[in-house]
Amino acid sequence: MIRKARFLLPAILLLGVLATGCTLLITFTKIGNTYYFAGVIKNGTPFEAHGNNVSTQFLNASNETVGSLGTVSACKRVWEAGEDNYFEASTTNSTYKKVIAKLKSDSTFGFGSATGDLAISNVSVFRDEDELTVEGTVKNNDNDEIESVRVCIVIRNEDDDIVRVVIESLSPDDLDEDEDGDFSFSGIAVLDDIDDIATVDIYVDGFVGDIPIVAEEDLNNDVDLCPDATNTPTPVTNTPTVTSTPDPTITPGTNTPTRTPIPGC
Repeated sequence: MIRKARFLLPAILLLGVLATGCTLLITFTKIGNTYYFAGVIKNGTPFEAHGNNVSTQFLNASNETVGSLGTVSACKRVWEAGEDNYFEASTTNSTYKKVIAKLKSDSTFGFGSATGDLAISNVSVFRDEDELTVEGTVKNNDNDEIESVRVCIVIRNEDDDIVRVVIESLSPDDLDEDEDGDFSFSGIAVLDDIDDIATVDIYVDGFVGDIPIVAEEDLNNDVDLCPDATNTPTPVTNTPTVTSTPDPTITPGTNTPTRTPIPGC
């Protein structure tokens, strides 16, 4: 079922209203030689639209463009009225000073949304020093097939600031009724500091026909630290062996530690 747009403004006019009605907040994190810009775009209009792409432009201190104009994917395909959406851009150019970003007017832009019912479960989030792993399962509880399902994770620090935004496809990415698929983000570069990586928000959406659905969300997942291993000692078994002498000789057992894998580590 498609939720039709309630406003019959021309597409160009509505896109202009969305652009002027968006509040942009960007934080950056340097990891190695790469600068990651995690952006929040708030749709401050009463209009719902959908679009997959965000155009980005890096500027230096003189407001000159650094490098070429870029296009990155928005975290959520449906831009709900009054709601936040997220994106990430990156560069290795150290002369940047700011980034300009906006919803891109291209073939993915349109109005309204479809209804769909996705459920997120079995989530695990682990950090191993400067790498993050996020795993889980998505199930289609809808009566219709949901296609091109993808997962977006928004990583936040202890102050609730956006640190990273990463998008991956589900496997399989087309889900029939009652079908599920798994997602796994591994090796995500993060800072090796517990204050900088605190929680992960998960968003999942897809398409019913040619129209995207509003994203399902699972918020505030805590980030656990990967232990080196869990050692489980094998119990000692003492087996007395009777010899020709009156006293038994005790053969001691041995402790053999085994490693129990930790999911996501």
